[in-house]
Amino acid sequence: MVVAAPAASPLSSNGTSVPDLSMILPGADTPAESDWRRRLQLRDWAGAYAILTSLPGERLQEPALRLVLGIAASESGHHAEAVKALEALEEKLPDVAEEILLVRARSSAVTGPFAPAGASLMGSKRLEDVLEAARAFQRGGDLEGARRACDRALVLADRAKRSQDRVRLLRSEVAEVAGDRATALADLRWLVKERPEVAGPQLARLQSLGGTLTLDERLTVLEKSASRERLDETRAALDELRKHHPSDGARLTFTWGKAQLQARHFKDAVTTLDEAARALSAPLAAEARFHAARAAARAGMELEAATRFAKLAEAKPPTAWSGKAVLRLAETESLLGRHREAAKNFTRFLGAKKKLPDEGATYGRALAWLGSGHAKEAKAALADLRKRASPKQAAVLRELEGVAAETAGERADAVAIWLEIVRTEPLTWAGWMASARLASIGHTPLPPPIDPPPSGDAKPLDVVLPGGAALLASLGLDGLAEARLTREEDTLASAHGGRESEALCAMHERLTTDRRRMQIGERAVKREALMRPPSDADRWTWRCVYPDGYAELVREEEQRHGLVPGIVHGVMRQESAFDVGALSPVGARGLMQLMPTTAERVALEAGLPIRPEDVARPDVNVRLGTHYLAKLLKQYGGNAAVAAAAYNAGPHAVHSWLTARSEQALDLWVARIPFRETRSYVAAVVGNMLRYQYLAGGIPAVSGPGLLVPAAPPLDGDAY
Repeated sequence: MVVAAPAASPLSSNGTSVPDLSMILPGADTPAESDWRRRLQLRDWAGAYAILTSLPGERLQEPALRLVLGIAASESGHHAEAVKALEALEEKLPDVAEEILLVRARSSAVTGPFAPAGASLMGSKRLEDVLEAARAFQRGGDLEGARRACDRALVLADRAKRSQDRVRLLRSEVAEVAGDRATALADLRWLVKERPEVAGPQLARLQSLGGTLTLDERLTVLEKSASRERLDETRAALDELRKHHPSDGARLTFTWGKAQLQARHFKDAVTTLDEAARALSAPLAAEARFHAARAAARAGMELEAATRFAKLAEAKPPTAWSGKAVLRLAETESLLGRHREAAKNFTRFLGAKKKLPDEGATYGRALAWLGSGHAKEAKAALADLRKRASPKQAAVLRELEGVAAETAGERADAVAIWLEIVRTEPLTWAGWMASARLASIGHTPLPPPIDPPPSGDAKPLDVVLPGGAALLASLGLDGLAEARLTREEDTLASAHGGRESEALCAMHERLTTDRRRMQIGERAVKREALMRPPSDADRWTWRCVYPDGYAELVREEEQRHGLVPGIVHGVMRQESAFDVGALSPVGARGLMQLMPTTAERVALEAGLPIRPEDVARPDVNVRLGTHYLAKLLKQYGGNAAVAAAAYNAGPHAVHSWLTARSEQALDLWVARIPFRETRSYVAAVVGNMLRYQYLAGGIPAVSGPGLLVPAAPPLDGDAY
């Protein structure tokens, strides 16, 4: 069955009304009864479950309501209720039978019957489902079935190029219960070797199984698995080792210092690593001093860090850390504005390398030349780097070439470069900074951020959703609808020959979820198409690459905090690519990728009581993330680039970058950020913001560029 797509939800991008559910749920037009739909879109499963269970019993016998009740119950942990609600429901709602069977199997995997649930989930292509199948077999006592499911999960993880750590951990547990000590130990040893950062909590299990680790292996695991949340456990484990290895006290202290550095306790790490260096033998002492210098730099003690790196660089005889210290010294000197000294040390580092030149050091030297009176050399070096760079990075380097040209007194060349960048890289970081540079020298007329769009009418595209996806979307189950559409894309696209990607994007635009929509856009739309203004006929390409999921929610939060439009979606797109369930390797969650400790502090500060399990929920995540972003923007005078840098690297790092040098031009300030990841992040977020502004209101809506770097605000206990 194919039905017309429902009108967009109140959270979707085009702002049209809630679809008429009267054909599916008679009487569902009252606010009290339709609120569960919004809660389902926001993945507020517990809230939706509470509303649904308050409805009259006869209402809950309606098939569509049984479906949403079962899914809300399953997702909120009421698994027995979910199994009951979904029992035999696929016979009444055949269009969504696949989803019903899968959700029922997931809940049955928790409550039983376990064997059928495991068998059903084993047929899924999703790693998470196959892992749940293994757990179901394990709960039912079928350890052989659990082992088979783990083996299949390993194949899926390898095929998807995903980490095997969760699978290895579960298989080790299954093997341990089954008495297969060899497999359990092999999987735990794999964790120790391949994923030491997640192996820390498993050391006691490995020991209880009779496994042995060298002291070096234990210390590596304790160092790599250290975090702010687990630092006390790390200290306790090291104290216990100290009892059994009293003669290795210096090495244990060294590991403790590196664990503190890993957990971002930078000042404490300096003290601990200095203590270790005084007691260690020469090779390890040099390494400890190197890490102490790193910790000093991260703690905002750049002058002290430079002194420490200089001593290591000049060590007689040289150590294995001397060359690395030269590079770090050059980077720190650049941060401090000592450009002449930085250029010398970058050259010294590059001259000592026997392999291909280090592009990071070459880039650093070019910027050092630019700041030390060697602008022509800087321009040539930047041009050489540009030849080997990606298109995005090449544009940034080209804008800096213009800065070098102006610094060298070649203003006409600089103007020509900046005009070229504005024309060829519109609404990007490079184009924005080129416009700011032209404005700073009084160039007139100042070119628009992008050319006016060409005229032309778009041919209407008649798009419908297939029955299963349409039903799921009408009920607020947008995540399941997105998954259904994704599975059926090949068939659906074939009905729109020549406009396949446009049709798929239009279908996914009907949903609040935008993860898959953006993936389709990035696969189908070439970069060149985004470097020219969209006409009515191809505006879909921009909307597909820059979707605005949860538009109403984002708009409310931007207005609440007085933020410029586009900044929240700009961050969201870069942080999670609109994946509601995104979970980073370090534990950041949700659309705005919030760390648990950050979310906790923001919630306390904003007076928003939350449960830890709700942090990834779109409404909670966007509210907390926007509050934090607004705080950073306020701290940095509304400067989107500096606030983005702080969102990525933290306000303590940005504070040191603002105070350590006197650079006042924003493009150079960002160019000299010592972390390449943060430089790229700033450029991406600002470019995203400009694109969203243009899509919302055309050229008049685009924020004007500026070159001034804000002064560093006081850094107090409210900075996190």
